[in-house]
Amino acid sequence: MKNLLFVLSICTLVLFASCDEDEPKIDPIVGLWELDRYEISDAPSGFSNVEERRSTAYDEDSYTIEFFTDFNYNREIEGIPGFGDVDDEGEWSLNNGELELDSDDDEVGGVDYTFNLDEDITDRELILSASASIIGLSDQFIADFQATQDTITTEESFNQIINENIEEIFVTATYEFDRVTN
Repeated sequence: MKNLLFVLSICTLVLFASCDEDEPKIDPIVGLWELDRYEISDAPSGFSNVEERRSTAYDEDSYTIEFFTDFNYNREIEGIPGFGDVDDEGEWSLNNGELELDSDDDEVGGVDYTFNLDEDITDRELILSASASIIGLSDQFIADFQATQDTITTEESFNQIINENIEEIFVTATYEFDRVTN
């Protein structure tokens, strides 16, 4: 009887010990993501012309980002007109709905590194947003310009008028990524 009790005690301990060794949970952000849609919204009053939804963020050929379980990432943005390719890597963290990318390359500029997680990550979709500074022309300027554009005679005068009226504004940039499956 003592042997049976001893064997049952050992089995119970093994059972409880195996329950504590659950598989580690993989963060749902881990994997390869490709930009599907990009949207500019929340423009200041008088700049509604800059709000748009399109398939690229920088008129690039492709934009992918891969998150690894060791908290490293690799982001590739290919074919940005006038700039070329961006191959950015570093460490990522996701805390309280904020995704932070800590790039190993201090030379990469013009791309966002801090994002808000707008919705829960699904097995198919990752939606991020960031406050962005862009340059734009006011709705009023565009309306006035369209009425008088026939009076502009040279490319130089056109560029001068545009440069004198361009303004820096802050908007919300929303990135909608789809998971790339193998």
